[in-house]
Amino acid sequence: MKIKHLLTKTLLVAAGLLVGQSVWADEINLTPSETTEVRANGDTSKGQEANTNGDNNYYNAEATSWLCTQANISNGQLNNQNIGYGGSYAVITKFDGSTKLAGMNITKATLKFKSVCTVSGKNSNVKVASIGTDWAASTVTWNNLNKAATQISAGDGQNVGTSEKTLSEDVTDLLKNDDDKIVAFAIYTYTAREQKISDIVLEVEAVDAASSADVTLKYVDGNGTELKSATVVGASGSTLTLTDEQKANFFKDDQKYIYVSDNSAEIIVASDGSSVITLTYREAETWTYTLNAVDGESKQLQVLSSKTGPEGEKINVGYAAYINVDGSLWGTGKDYSNDKKGFQTSVTLSENNIVKNLTYSDKGVSNVVYLSEGENIPGMQVCNTSNATIRSSNAAAAFAPNDVIFTTLPAGVYKLHVICYDAQKNANSDWTFKAGEATLASIHCGTINYYEAPAVEFTLSGESDITIAKGGANNIGIDLIYIEKTGDAPTSIPATISTTGSSFASTAIIDCSKLPDGVTAYKVSAVADSKATLTEVTEAVAPGTGLILIAGTAGSYDLPVAATGNDISATNKLVGVTVAKTVADDEAYGLKDGKFNKLSAGTIPANKAYLPATAVSAPELTINFGGEATGIADVRGKMEDVRSDFFDLQGRKVAQPAKGLYIQNGRKVILK
Repeated sequence: MKIKHLLTKTLLVAAGLLVGQSVWADEINLTPSETTEVRANGDTSKGQEANTNGDNNYYNAEATSWLCTQANISNGQLNNQNIGYGGSYAVITKFDGSTKLAGMNITKATLKFKSVCTVSGKNSNVKVASIGTDWAASTVTWNNLNKAATQISAGDGQNVGTSEKTLSEDVTDLLKNDDDKIVAFAIYTYTAREQKISDIVLEVEAVDAASSADVTLKYVDGNGTELKSATVVGASGSTLTLTDEQKANFFKDDQKYIYVSDNSAEIIVASDGSSVITLTYREAETWTYTLNAVDGESKQLQVLSSKTGPEGEKINVGYAAYINVDGSLWGTGKDYSNDKKGFQTSVTLSENNIVKNLTYSDKGVSNVVYLSEGENIPGMQVCNTSNATIRSSNAAAAFAPNDVIFTTLPAGVYKLHVICYDAQKNANSDWTFKAGEATLASIHCGTINYYEAPAVEFTLSGESDITIAKGGANNIGIDLIYIEKTGDAPTSIPATISTTGSSFASTAIIDCSKLPDGVTAYKVSAVADSKATLTEVTEAVAPGTGLILIAGTAGSYDLPVAATGNDISATNKLVGVTVAKTVADDEAYGLKDGKFNKLSAGTIPANKAYLPATAVSAPELTINFGGEATGIADVRGKMEDVRSDFFDLQGRKVAQPAKGLYIQNGRKVILK
């Protein structure tokens, strides 16, 4: 603990020269009486270090630095924000000024410490809270600490990277209003990246209470209406020179007030504490700013943002990674962002009608039929984590609390482009996009914060709503979506069909009433007694419908498409797969050699169909046609052993049937 007594002050007071000067203060540096770490419970299964027992004490009397990670304050309590990983840990420190500050009036108190991020190439925001003093470093643990806390740091705290910084927090009111002058603090981070804390000190300016008195600072508007007040300390019998901090502009009820003047030079500090200094402020004007997207020749492409703010303020403004300009995709990078890592820039309102231009370039993608930021899609909910603000396009992202239809597209061939936001420590999120019930795309995000997924091409044979399936959370969202049209709707979809049956699904609407000669479509209408019952489908079916197609002759066929189709999912047990799907052991049946066989763990390819294995346990299912005797499963005899005539599906007698589907004795059978 260091006290700097000012000899000059003593001499001036003795000489009677202090009158008319500002208050003289002693500078007192308090070092912590106790400092340690407290660590909460965490999940060691995720590769975190083992120090995760909330009952452990981590005091080290020889320590000169301490570590902290992510925590938060909720409902007035310091909370374990990192329980899913290594567990939160915070630095707690205590100062005892009961002796050195006795008989003193506090004029200023500043908590200072050094901080550096221990994660290579990363940074995190450091925050400070006041906590109780009823703990001892040698016995305190996370679990026995009184975690009542009040945040001191503004907003999300102060950002610190791998270059050490000295941070400071004004704690004047806290120390001044504390009767015994013993205070304690918790230091922690807003994100999970670890910080090393050292050189903690409490710098105090104080004056002798016997020769000083309180002074009221009264803040008023131009009409004399009081806006707020504060109490400071001044030397009795002298004037008080106000600091820049005391004359700073401020906000009240969302209105900014700007300093105009004060009468401090006219007020002599009375020893009874009755002195009042009046500071006069005016309301700040509201000024306009505009953010434009321009091309390389500064020609305006689009107004990105046009809003208002109080004069003199520095406004953070999000900007889009991509924009749609008359069907062409234009984009820009992160160089305009405040930290070169996201899409948030700033505008200082030094005058009215400020214009800031950002240069965009043509990305060579034409026929863009849809583009939207995730947060601008009706039905989406904005992610409320700070990383979304500093890392996402337009400084925001959003998740889908329910299935959200975000556009309707006519028939055609398209490419879907999606930018995902995932602020989890280990990014691992999935998104599903659908046309009706058909899955258009399954997108996996394994990249933290900002991920441009590979484009997914899809085909619509008729008009269809495009849906984002329910997904995401406050730290997982859709950042931006755009869709380009790459071609017209096809009149048919190719399919390779075998004589023993091929499963099939498509994002197009298949018209089963107009199938090529020799091709028949079926649904599975029932599954029971180790048998799957096939019923012929003779109508156009909705995108994504699972079908079994059987051809009299194996080969490639063009399946006709229609503009509209019926949803037969209520009577069809088959599940169509339009995007490759991963299944576990025994989760599904797949069609092979005329039977449904249980599948081992693996991937079902796109444009196939499967039977869920939830209702039956048999290793394979034979097939019935419309309740008739088994047709596909057991016809294996040589041709000379078959005594009844065979007919094709058109009723024509076949003298020498090869492998394929036939009619025999009034029943459909397949020869293998």
